[in-house]
Amino acid sequence: MRRLLIFSVIALVGTGFWLFNHEYSNRVKVAPNSTVISLVEEQADSAQSELSSWELLDVFYEISHDGINQIPEQNFEVPPVQLNVQSIPEFENQIDFKEWALKPEFREVKNINPPIKGVNPPSNAVLVEPDIIQNGGIINLGFRAFLHLPAHALVDEFGHAIKEPVKISYCPLSDPIDVFLSGIPMKYDSAGGSETFRTAGMVRLEATTYSGKRVSLKSGTEMKLDMPTVDSSDDYNFYDFDESKGAWEFISAAPPARPLIDLMLDTTGINYDFDTLNFASKFSNSAYHYLVNADSKYDKVGARPKRWSFGSKEREMRQALYATRFNATNLIKLKPRIVVSGYDEGHVPIRTLRFKVSGNGPGNRFFAELRNFNAFNFSLDGLEDLRAFYREFGSAHHFHDIRIQYSKFDDFCTILLKDEKGIRRLKANIHTGPRSVVSYLTKARFYRTFLRYQKDLAKKEEVHNKIVKFRKYDQFIAQYKIRFVNMRGEYGASNYFRPYRQVNLPGFATYNCDQIARMKNPMPVALMFRDSSGQRLLPISTVVCDKRVRASFTFYGSTVPSCSERGFGFAIINSDKGPYYLNKSAYTGEEDCYLKPLPEIANDRELRRLLLN
Repeated sequence: MRRLLIFSVIALVGTGFWLFNHEYSNRVKVAPNSTVISLVEEQADSAQSELSSWELLDVFYEISHDGINQIPEQNFEVPPVQLNVQSIPEFENQIDFKEWALKPEFREVKNINPPIKGVNPPSNAVLVEPDIIQNGGIINLGFRAFLHLPAHALVDEFGHAIKEPVKISYCPLSDPIDVFLSGIPMKYDSAGGSETFRTAGMVRLEATTYSGKRVSLKSGTEMKLDMPTVDSSDDYNFYDFDESKGAWEFISAAPPARPLIDLMLDTTGINYDFDTLNFASKFSNSAYHYLVNADSKYDKVGARPKRWSFGSKEREMRQALYATRFNATNLIKLKPRIVVSGYDEGHVPIRTLRFKVSGNGPGNRFFAELRNFNAFNFSLDGLEDLRAFYREFGSAHHFHDIRIQYSKFDDFCTILLKDEKGIRRLKANIHTGPRSVVSYLTKARFYRTFLRYQKDLAKKEEVHNKIVKFRKYDQFIAQYKIRFVNMRGEYGASNYFRPYRQVNLPGFATYNCDQIARMKNPMPVALMFRDSSGQRLLPISTVVCDKRVRASFTFYGSTVPSCSERGFGFAIINSDKGPYYLNKSAYTGEEDCYLKPLPEIANDRELRRLLLN
């Protein structure tokens, strides 16, 4: 009866907890001061389980482009600048100025040829007022992108400072359909051959004034762009497009991808109410005993961060890092002993001083990486007497922290011991037994042990820095009232954990984070194209979207178009009878493909629906 009662109580509690979570998850997931883009992305996230990543792009652009000019200001230390029609300065023709400020504007470039006239990819325009131009700031460009504009950086074509409002037009090009509509070539000439790019994030930026001046960046200055990336791998390069040559020019390797919230932490400059010093710096800082600062000796440092979960091994290591106070950090001890290292001619034993390095009390848990050296003894040259050892180190002398350094196949290692007087450096000989001579096998064994020690120490540093980062997240969330959909930061669950790249831009131009696209198991799309009546089409050019490698390949004339196996996304054929298209649903994989004529397209959303079906 008692067991039945216990099971009933557990079932009731579990049901109540499920109902609470279900009700909470149905609430609005965006705080009042969050952006429209955040709401757009969360709606797209909710559809991710039902749509593929390619279909999800259609959802995102369709919702975001309608409300892109309604984004309110962000609640950061330096708020992003947004267009406020009420604050636009008075001009003679006020209506024309408003229309100009709200409409993105891109120049016609000889080597950029949009395939469908009048149909452009989604873009946004942001008005930057003179005070931001003078003082600098962070500009919310829309589409989840942020531009860090330095002070006094904008000039006209003659190098004169800009003193009037500037319109920045921004166009992100990460989707294959947007890249196609832009008309920007994705070919790259390398080693005498032509390759096709696939992008992890491409943008087009231009800046103009109402008086018609083309705005550029002052020579010697750079601005930073926080841009979303569709691929967080590190093997991408960063290029800019040379408009006069119609070719991509290499700038540098692409910066690593980071979560957006990390870039926000770097930008906002919060004064944290806890210790943020990293693991490596605490060892060299004399104010720290172990990882505890003398100024916070009575505080429980390293309180467990809220919301964030740790694995069992990391949880154990976190407790070893922080479950202590300042007055209980004397954790390292040298334990001497006398061993018989041999016998003299009269068979009298030769006694030698050896010592071990180990944790003391709770230090056995705090310095678990020292367990790797349990099988080794150490000795110091010129210190062979036990009394001399005690005079040097004291029978009850303990240390706060330790590091061990070793070079491969040396007879000795360097032990760095930290106490109130500073860091003591000991050159310690290595021993595994009573012999004083170190064999090759002993040195090889010690080197393998040292590698394990380094690995454990690196893991300890990783957990320490992760705790500091999570506590920063907690304070950032509390200070700026940001609510997350999923606190684990899984991709698609939280807007602020999406991968971003922060790139340095020398001016307003077209930039691309690219790598060479290679088809996987290439196979022909079709050997012959026909219209609905069966008449053969003679292709002039064919664009095939390969969704498996996230790239669009262009084929000219009678070249048989191909794509990766199971990678066909869509195809657009410019033939002798006009443009035709083939989407995934109509693709059969047979030698003859029947295409439909491309109808009149009003905007990018219509083309997206047509091609992605």
